[in-house]
Amino acid sequence: MIIEEVKKILRRKQCYLILGLFLIGVFVDFIITCLHYKSAPLSTIPSAYDLIIINNDFGTPASMIFSTFIFFLAISIISSDILFDEVRIGLSSSIITRESTKKYIVSKMMAIAITVFFITIIPLFINQLLSVIAFPVQGKVSGVITYNELMPADPDRILSYLENFHPYINIVIFILLRGIAATVTALFAFSLTFIEHVSKFFILLAPMLYYICYSIIKSFIQDLISDTRAQEIVDTDILNVNGYGSIYAMIFFLLIQIIIGVMVIRNGLKNEVIAL
Repeated sequence: MIIEEVKKILRRKQCYLILGLFLIGVFVDFIITCLHYKSAPLSTIPSAYDLIIINNDFGTPASMIFSTFIFFLAISIISSDILFDEVRIGLSSSIITRESTKKYIVSKMMAIAITVFFITIIPLFINQLLSVIAFPVQGKVSGVITYNELMPADPDRILSYLENFHPYINIVIFILLRGIAATVTALFAFSLTFIEHVSKFFILLAPMLYYICYSIIKSFIQDLISDTRAQEIVDTDILNVNGYGSIYAMIFFLLIQIIIGVMVIRNGLKNEVIAL
């Protein structure tokens, strides 16, 4: 059943719209970066791992797709409203006569998780491959020791040791983290289908609104804290790469969505909010 649900998502225009948006963003970012470093002395060109859209030393407008609230809006558009659409046209009822409600919902969630995860990470891995082809694998080298290795790991930055000594593993981890964040976000939006009288627009906009509200709350909390390290932890951004903060704060950001999603689905099923 999961395969059938994946096929349903892949037949949606929204799926290819967002995949296209991500790929366009990646290629635009890559082209602008290439033009920026064209004819530049080799000693000034960063390494390939520092020149992908989520971690570009030379920021481009295209990076907004992956580094702002636009990312969360795009993710929810892929497939988070698929159950809402099926319920509206009565398709869910005919499916559940053959399958259990639990199996139907779990299959939907698994399909959303699979498609959203890969639609997110594939463009980023393509971007990293293009960067490795076009730019030095190890840029800004001083003798045989890289600049990063001369600098001690900053304990206040997320995974800074990996950034210094295993930069490509570091980037892979953050690409996968971006995929996980996208997956949790999509499932969070999907869960809102189980709110009584919910609108489709709310389902699609909720992840973006959550990110904006979370950011506003962080700002208020920071103003109440005097300790610099505590401020950095509170200010942790799920869309940053090796930024100041804590990996646990990133997990907390996702955990809130998971908890809300589980509670909403359980309550919706218990009260039969939607006619499955």
